[in-house]
Amino acid sequence: MTIAQLQAEAAAALTAGDGLPNPRREARWLLACALGRPEAWLLAHAEDPVAEGAEALFRAWISRRAAGEPAHYIVGSCPFWGRLFAVTPAVLIPRPETELIVECALTVPEPAQPRILDVGTGARALGASVRFAAGDLAAHVRGEFDLVVANLPYVPADEIPGLAVEIRAHEPHVALAGGEDGADLLRAFMTDLPRLLAPGGHAMLEMGPRQRSGLRAAVAASGLVEIHRGLDHAGIERVLVLRRS
Repeated sequence: MTIAQLQAEAAAALTAGDGLPNPRREARWLLACALGRPEAWLLAHAEDPVAEGAEALFRAWISRRAAGEPAHYIVGSCPFWGRLFAVTPAVLIPRPETELIVECALTVPEPAQPRILDVGTGARALGASVRFAAGDLAAHVRGEFDLVVANLPYVPADEIPGLAVEIRAHEPHVALAGGEDGADLLRAFMTDLPRLLAPGGHAMLEMGPRQRSGLRAAVAASGLVEIHRGLDHAGIERVLVLRRS
């Protein structure tokens, strides 16, 4: 079977699946991964035959994707900030909107020997993109840092049942659920920030559209200065940027 035929067959199978938004795009990407080639290569070799081993692997992947398993878990990797990170069902798949934290981090002055803390790390995509320092919540972390980045769970409890099946059934709930309003862990972490930040240090926290109001009191109590709110491509407030005076 040729590349074009196999891709068309796979796209049809995914179209019949559970509401995938772009089955042709996913079929092309999975086939490129199975062949170990860039997607553009497929276009130039559409009539090339596919080796039996690669075809068998691709068909198995398509069956899993049609059943709702996330594509990045299937191939075992996910791109983030120009690099490829290994992912398994034990960690949340890095989202494109989280790259906004990296963009914000690159705008602040960098000391000669910066100390950077990554809190709530999963696939380490965020921490590795701004220099990985430490992982997990910060209760036992000592010292002061010039930059603290955090992508903590922030999905409100009432939104969990409405998440896409591939998220709800496959990604770890512990990396998603943020309590009743989605801000439980963010509020708790805010109490640690004053001791974690060096004078002049910055903190960048990812959040969803419903967490902003729930964090106002915590920001005020922390004594930190809010200097910026990063917006994603849809114009949604996604990153809260704070500074210690």
